[in-house]
Amino acid sequence: MKRTKSMVYVDSPEAVELYLCAVNNGDCYHRIQSVYQNLLRKWSKGQYDNDRAVEAWYYIADAEAQIYFKDFGYRFTVTEKWSAAVKLEEHYREYLINGDENV
Repeated sequence: MKRTKSMVYVDSPEAVELYLCAVNNGDCYHRIQSVYQNLLRKWSKGQYDNDRAVEAWYYIADAEAQIYFKDFGYRFTVTEKWSAAVKLEEHYREYLINGDENV
């Protein structure tokens, strides 16, 4: 993924809303499981990279943003999606540190 200038972390209520929706949405659960299992393998091998993990979580944030737009009509910016991806990475890194295989 090519990073743009607008892919920066900004703590905003919109990013928190997107993060919470992604974590609590049953439709995104299988995608989250897939990304988490992939990152767990990387973590186990010692090849985990925070920047690449955020890029993986960005796809989840983008998918949830599309669902949110269909449901509520609000279109998230790239900055808000990137910030939600950073929050997702921080959230699920705690599970990786604790060695949880299922989220």
